[in-house]
Amino acid sequence: MTQHATQAPHNGQPELPETVPACHDMIRQLLQSQNQLMDRLSALEEKVHLNSRNSSKPPSSDGPGTPPARPRPKSGK
Repeated sequence: MTQHATQAPHNGQPELPETVPACHDMIRQLLQSQNQLMDRLSALEEKVHLNSRNSSKPPSSDGPGTPPARPRPKSGK
């Protein structure tokens, strides 16, 4: 039985490799790319949730959706 390359239609998809080891290499590359993207997404999601209460950002950098700071109790002095 001979192995033939399965060619994807011209829709922007890459051609499939001809051999099983080449398929495994392609899968490894895709998984590595996916892991890198997931790491980047996690870092960006953490960054989005930062505000002046949980980071060193000044209060003026908080967006309009951030609730106002609670008033401090009077010290009694």
